[in-house]
Amino acid sequence: MHPEQPSTLNRIAELKRKIADAFKGVPAPAHDRIALHECDECTELRDAFAGKDWRSMDCEFLEAYFSRLSLLSPEALPYYLPAYLLCALDNFDPDNMVAEFTIYHLSPEERIAQSHAEWWREQLRFLTAEQMAVVGEFMQLVREHEGFRVYLGDVGPKHEQFREHWTNRWL
Repeated sequence: MHPEQPSTLNRIAELKRKIADAFKGVPAPAHDRIALHECDECTELRDAFAGKDWRSMDCEFLEAYFSRLSLLSPEALPYYLPAYLLCALDNFDPDNMVAEFTIYHLSPEERIAQSHAEWWREQLRFLTAEQMAVVGEFMQLVREHEGFRVYLGDVGPKHEQFREHWTNRWL
């Protein structure tokens, strides 16, 4: 007899704890290292995120920047990604724009993942194995959630490409 699978709410609570543990101690990026491009969007992102602790970034704040994960520098991604993951888990629903765009970032379309392989490898350079493991757990919850499956399809194969870029980040 197998023990009963933990409820989704229990799994979300446990995953939130794991995210906090996996990303604690990640240094905050300097203002000029938050986003590297010199464009209006990146300037706005740098100014908004500078000096903010990811643990204090609430969903209301992140909703204004729901689609900006791809603008973060390789140094900034491991610092701010947990805020996006926690916001996605706080309202684990396909209608949550932060959740939707976080999932898109963690499961890029194959043509994008392949044509931008060098960018992806550089982008993921500073994520640790422990951090990638909790990202994988997050994506597994997404795969199992019927609402996300209906809306996004099976994100598993796309996320595997993301993991492959992380694995090859030093090549």
